[in-house]
Amino acid sequence: MIATLDRQNAIWKKANELQDDDMLRKIRGSDEKCTDMVAADFRYHRTCMNFYLTRRMQTQVEPSTDTSPYDAALTQLVSRIDKPLFRDGAIFFLTALRDEFRTYLENLFRIH
Repeated sequence: MIATLDRQNAIWKKANELQDDDMLRKIRGSDEKCTDMVAADFRYHRTCMNFYLTRRMQTQVEPSTDTSPYDAALTQLVSRIDKPLFRDGAIFFLTALRDEFRTYLENLFRIH
């Protein structure tokens, strides 16, 4: 449950930062400001709220000269599984993740 204005403001700020249109539609009031989530008795699991508040903006990752191919491959893998894993609750086999990581890594070594 959203019980404090600080929590409400944190969620509003994060939704704007992430440009999360789905969340903004749910919490935007008629005056383009956050609806009073405390008065409206908005209810979310505490773990879901905490996870949402720690999310980062999705960006396309391009390997740079400062990044090792291993780091770049891991970043590619994480960016691909982030949403399905944490937002949709998808399940991945470690062997499949390992194989995908190896494919990213092989492609990066071909580039360099």
